[in-house]
Amino acid sequence: MTFALRHEDLHEAALDTEVPNRLPDLLAEAFGGRSAVLSWTQIDGSSDVLAYSDLSPEMMADYVGVFAPHDVWSIKAMSAPHANQMICDQDCLSSSEFKSTVFYNDFIRAHGEHIFHVLGGSQTSPFGAGLLGIYRNRGDEPFNGDDKTRLTEVMREVRGALMLRGRLAAAQRPASVQRAAWDATNLASLIVRADGRIAQHNAAAEAVLQRADGLRSVKNVLRAVSREQQSRLTRAIRLATAPTQPSGSALRVETPAGAEYLISVAPISRRSGPSLALVLFKDPLAPPDSLRGQLQDIWGLTPHEALVAAELAQGRAIADIARRRGVLESTVKTQLKAISGKMQCRGQAELIAKMFRLP
Repeated sequence: MTFALRHEDLHEAALDTEVPNRLPDLLAEAFGGRSAVLSWTQIDGSSDVLAYSDLSPEMMADYVGVFAPHDVWSIKAMSAPHANQMICDQDCLSSSEFKSTVFYNDFIRAHGEHIFHVLGGSQTSPFGAGLLGIYRNRGDEPFNGDDKTRLTEVMREVRGALMLRGRLAAAQRPASVQRAAWDATNLASLIVRADGRIAQHNAAAEAVLQRADGLRSVKNVLRAVSREQQSRLTRAIRLATAPTQPSGSALRVETPAGAEYLISVAPISRRSGPSLALVLFKDPLAPPDSLRGQLQDIWGLTPHEALVAAELAQGRAIADIARRRGVLESTVKTQLKAISGKMQCRGQAELIAKMFRLP
């Protein structure tokens, strides 16, 4: 059963960013649908779900992360001759064809859903395409030509809001990509204010702060465990955030277990706002798996050679490496000779320096 949409309700819901799912709720009810989804396809092909109704967050996350490129309905809606027009599932492919798709079997059915019929379309722009889909379950009556005509009228009301939401999604995408790249690095980094208050930090820094063995967060303020080391950390941050001629510095923070953090603190240039400092260090307890993988990929080291090189980069002596691996020192020396040849280094110092240049 459907109901008539009032223009004022539709326009208000289209612009309502506080309750983003209100528009899909209205559209699903107006067209007798089970659910509705507003999504955005970036110009690079990636997708964002802008708003949805009566579907699970897990399903939408799975759509964005895996199945958007397999959405046969959206692909058809954005391609000629269907772009910028309203379509039904019958305009895209037959029921038997849809039942054989990855999108239906591995996505819709895998999430325990029964949606099978679609009414919707795309609105293209230079910065991406907005997509609307209204869905009915298998066994329900399919959408028809009258539904397409009605939805064409409705899209005149929501097209502007869809484009606006798409622009916002496109603008936010670079920030999310940058954040993901920041979290992907093994180098722990924090951005702090002059008083040590943490403004931002990446995943590697979060792991260290949660461990709280040498550095920790106390009411969101970066602190060293010992009082003496805290005074050095405070001085380094103050130097980096000085209002005139800020400068970088370095310090060493030891853990009770004997590990050490070698920390660099550098000023961040800003035209306005409070002064900030960038705190960088490597987690001494982080597993060297990523380094070993890089050594194998770039220079063709064997797994055993990569392990020896990684331990050397951690500052371990040949005797210690041999003892830890249960082999003779001569064996480690032979492996180091092979490693130096593959990496085109003339000694341990050059070998270590090359490894420290890896990202």
